[in-house]
Amino acid sequence: MWAAILFFSVIVFWIEGRLLRRKKWYREFWMFSALLLFAASVSVAQSLQIPLPNPLDLIVNTFGPVGSALLKPFK
Repeated sequence: MWAAILFFSVIVFWIEGRLLRRKKWYREFWMFSALLLFAASVSVAQSLQIPLPNPLDLIVNTFGPVGSALLKPFK
């Protein structure tokens, strides 16, 4: 499965990257490349069943104590 993800990522990069470079949209080319690399990496990790952290856990751990501190005076 991971080989198919990499194969299609390369195909998309080849088609879209060539078009962006031909139009001389270098900032868009680099942003597209970075986002495609990130998405392909996460997809490959998921297909290999590597446990990935949930972003919601980070938000809860960060803002949980802040919410508790704000509500403490009202109890």
